[in-house]
Amino acid sequence: MQYPLFSQEPYRTFRKTVRDFVVEEIEPHVDQWERQEHFPNELLKLMAGKNLIGVSLPKDKGGQGLSFWHEVILAEELAKSKLVGWAMSYLAHTNMALPLLVKLASPKQQADILMPAVKGEFYLSLAATEFQNGSDLVSTKTEAVLQGDKFLVSGEKKYITNGSVAKYLITLVRTKSDKNIWSLGLLLVPTDVDKIGITKLKTSGLKTSDTAEIKFLQCEIPKDYILGGSQRGFYYLLNGLMRERLMGAVALNTLAEQVLEQTITYLKDKVRFSEPLSRKQVIRHRVAELASRLEAAKQFTYNVCAGFEKEEQVDQEIIMLKIYCYETSQDIIKECVHLFGAEAFMQNHWLARIYKDSQAFTLAAGTSEVMRDLLAGMMRL
Repeated sequence: MQYPLFSQEPYRTFRKTVRDFVVEEIEPHVDQWERQEHFPNELLKLMAGKNLIGVSLPKDKGGQGLSFWHEVILAEELAKSKLVGWAMSYLAHTNMALPLLVKLASPKQQADILMPAVKGEFYLSLAATEFQNGSDLVSTKTEAVLQGDKFLVSGEKKYITNGSVAKYLITLVRTKSDKNIWSLGLLLVPTDVDKIGITKLKTSGLKTSDTAEIKFLQCEIPKDYILGGSQRGFYYLLNGLMRERLMGAVALNTLAEQVLEQTITYLKDKVRFSEPLSRKQVIRHRVAELASRLEAAKQFTYNVCAGFEKEEQVDQEIIMLKIYCYETSQDIIKECVHLFGAEAFMQNHWLARIYKDSQAFTLAAGTSEVMRDLLAGMMRL
């Protein structure tokens, strides 16, 4: 069922603009980029040329001043391209990094960094995760010690999306020795600074995303590169993570829907024992259950998006989405692999690739286990 709002203008026209871009500039190259495990940097510039970066950002910040629903449509159409890795890199740039700069960057930083990033001149990255701590961001060990007019940054970050292609890292750092959330800040770190080591990591999925390990070896960063004060980083980061989790649900729902639709077509065409597989009751019932779960996930997500767009308090619902929608999408994709049979087990099959890609989403932005515990706390259990 289509969300009623999307049948109206200007949403229909905007969706067509994004769909045309995906068909012309992305889909013809998906297999090649996946084999190369790389995406061309100019793809971001092409997106900017179609006004598809920062679509919901204010116009005076370089954005298009459109609604959050336009971001939802954009995420859905990018997910349909099946270039899941790059879509993740793009959303990290547009829905994590850019909103933080809009909210926290100084006028000079907005002119020098935000505006060019919206124009697609370079990628941004959020560097928060550490190997020893994972989803436990409160235990961040990377330090930024203020000495005079500079911070000395020491520590390591790992599994960082866009880490080796970004020009700037929005880095979660500990600015005081206190082990609490009020000693954490967000610091802009240029990736061309001295005494920084960046290594691109090999992953089993998301081949067209960029994932990196970053080592800060007493990097000197100007003190005015701190974003929003040296003690509010964790608070700002949590707000950004909520948006990331919501957009991830949007993208995963769409990905699962695409997979299910193509699986149904396959089952109708594939004949076994003198009739299409889609006529076998055990398969029909399984597909019916998958479709029901998917529709529940989609409508739940749209309902939360409506609250988010109105700036309502929907953090608890987003955590629920992070659990239910992410796991439901993974279940659907896994079941579709089984329904396709041995064909989907072949290395270069599109469904085998999507299955591996989808496994990363219940790890990123907080594991399912962490989300369940966080949700229980919100429910005061």
